[in-house]
Amino acid sequence: MKRNPMIHLFVSDIGAACFVKTDGDTLPGLQAMVEGWIECTVSPRGEDVYFNEEGRFREDFYPNLVASYEVKVPLVGPVVFTRHDKDGKTTGLTKADIIRWKNLLEMEENEGVWYDDDDPASSPWTMNVSPVTVEYVTKMMADARASIKNARSVKA
Repeated sequence: MKRNPMIHLFVSDIGAACFVKTDGDTLPGLQAMVEGWIECTVSPRGEDVYFNEEGRFREDFYPNLVASYEVKVPLVGPVVFTRHDKDGKTTGLTKADIIRWKNLLEMEENEGVWYDDDDPASSPWTMNVSPVTVEYVTKMMADARASIKNARSVKA
């Protein structure tokens, strides 16, 4: 059974943040975005916050200041904010979460997620500009980490 599209917030440890759309099974996508095995904590607002359970041991990960501030726990590496239902299944962020994050991160119109309350037959989210995919996030982070590694080797 195919599930409704879900929107999550990806916050990298190198300054990037974007909304990410997933469908169906979220475990592989969460693991890909945090670059490994996942661990979860809960934010003071009740959001599920997924991060790499071995992040503190990764030399290529940096402190995630945005996520650490929001969760009140020091986190390292990329983080994904989302939510779950009463059965523990991931549901994605609520409209209120998305508006809050959009305002907090001062996202421009082309970076945000837009929804349409006038069409209840549609999926919960109608995008003027689609959020990115998990594949986009993993490629972006692989390219960024390679650039950082190259810059470090040039300095050495």
